[in-house]
Amino acid sequence: MLSHIDLLEGNGLAVTPVEYEVGKVSEARIREISQVCLYGGVEITTPAMVELMQRNVPVLHFSHSGWFQGICLGMSHKNVLLRIKQFQWAGDEEKALSIARRIVSGKIENSRIQLRRYDPDGPESVLESLAALAKEAENASSRQSLLGIEGAAAAAYFSRFDSMLKVGDKNIIMALHLLHASPAAAIAFYDPCLGAVVVASHSREWQVGQVVDLTIP
Repeated sequence: MLSHIDLLEGNGLAVTPVEYEVGKVSEARIREISQVCLYGGVEITTPAMVELMQRNVPVLHFSHSGWFQGICLGMSHKNVLLRIKQFQWAGDEEKALSIARRIVSGKIENSRIQLRRYDPDGPESVLESLAALAKEAENASSRQSLLGIEGAAAAAYFSRFDSMLKVGDKNIIMALHLLHASPAAAIAFYDPCLGAVVVASHSREWQVGQVVDLTIP
């Protein structure tokens, strides 16, 4: 879904969908914003960009599927020193691993929270497995070991992913095909307010996050 970000009077940002007439969906005060991440075809106005640059708030651009594409940042005097420190840490195996441990552990813990919240009837063993893997990630001895822990956590999380995509008491997940009887080109789940939201794609025809307009009787 495309969105539009604009500057409000009083130094705030407003987010408004441009494809659906639902009005403003979010608002935030700039002084409380540390960074702005834009995924896919999100528009941001020049006044909003200038205000963020003057406050040294970075605006990061990502593809629909989450690939980092670029960053817009004002002329912060700290930027060079910060980059030097970042490269120093990246070149230190132990320091780099210490950061990666915390990132992966936090990611696994967030996955566990998502499952507990949106899949309350799921097996407790999956939640226990994710909790154990999050602790293992904090003490991983190498990058290779950390990658293995992250992979095991992803397998546990996605084993219950379809149970979180529900409409009422039903899970409505659909395969999208380019041609009749051809292999599935994309997977989407149905939202009654939007339509079919693409969550995985192997075709240029559909992108992750794209909304396919349809109605299920």
